[in-house]
Amino acid sequence: MSTRRPPVKPADPRVHRLEVLRSERVSPSFQRVTVVGDDLHEFGHMGFDQWFRLFLPLPGSDSLRLPRATTSLWYAHYLAIPEAERPHCANYTVREFRPAGSSRAELDIDFVLHRGESGELEGGAAIWACAARPGDALGLLDQGVLFNAPDDAAEIHLVADETGLPGTEGIVRSLHRASVGSVILEVPTRADVRPLDAPDGVEVTWVVRDELDARALGGDYDDADGRGAGGAG
Repeated sequence: MSTRRPPVKPADPRVHRLEVLRSERVSPSFQRVTVVGDDLHEFGHMGFDQWFRLFLPLPGSDSLRLPRATTSLWYAHYLAIPEAERPHCANYTVREFRPAGSSRAELDIDFVLHRGESGELEGGAAIWACAARPGDALGLLDQGVLFNAPDDAAEIHLVADETGLPGTEGIVRSLHRASVGSVILEVPTRADVRPLDAPDGVEVTWVVRDELDARALGGDYDDADGRGAGGAG
């Protein structure tokens, strides 16, 4: 029987001071922010659902003060920052990392857009992402990988809603190409469905929330990779 394995911690975590390269709406429920930084090429990309602490400046602030510690003491350092200067902190997942080649390394972060009853955007990080402009400052502290399947796992099965989509993308992209299993993803709208770089043996099913009341359970969705993926909605 397979045993659960602990998360994989980064070998050399560090706080990266970054800046926005661009921010774009990639679908109705997602804003993608691409960031760069002088030392981002040293980011230890681990694939899968690698996550990090994201530090954002307070609204109206002209500066960004970041914690110095990168071990488990980082939170104590964070709380020691005066409240008026303490950055907003949130947990996010690497959507995609492009190592430095002929240009600087880049990292994509996807922010889920939640709206209130009257349609207003909610959540400090999402509001920041939609307003982000090139050059805006932010910080990142790598926290490693949560997904750590046993070596003897016969199949991989993943279920997530839109908040887990970036992490799920990273996992299926990092799986061995001979892997088999299934992925079920729920997103708010059909326009939020996107191609996944999943192994051929991993079946991808999309559940589109705003279609649940419009049609019976079942049907097919042909993804952009040309593979049919069952849809529930």
